Amino acid sequence: MRRAVVLTVVLITFLLITILCGIILTLYTSQARLNEHYIRRIKAYYAALGGVWWAIDRLREGSLSPGSSTKLTVGDYNVNISVSSLNPSTGLCTVNATVDYSP
Repeated sequence: MRRAVVLTVVLITFLLITILCGIILTLYTSQARLNEHYIRRIKAYYAALGGVWWAIDRLREGSLSPGSSTKLTVGDYNVNISVSSLNPSTGLCTVNATVDYSP
């Protein structure tokens, strides 16, 4: 009888440790996935920022005209750049850059 009680306690302890390890592993993989997404998002942000500065430089050179759009590859990302037409009242145009950073 005593051995059965000890065996039951050992089995319950083993089950609790297994469940706890499963929970920890799930939390760890979830955190790793979130960190990977965060890193991709930061890289995409800087790729888009580089695309904006590239477009501004090309506008200054005259090789890119207002009202146009183009695609650019920065690192692993494809950056879609669009330049709005000149605003007649201010003489300015807007440069937009978008990046798809999904896996």
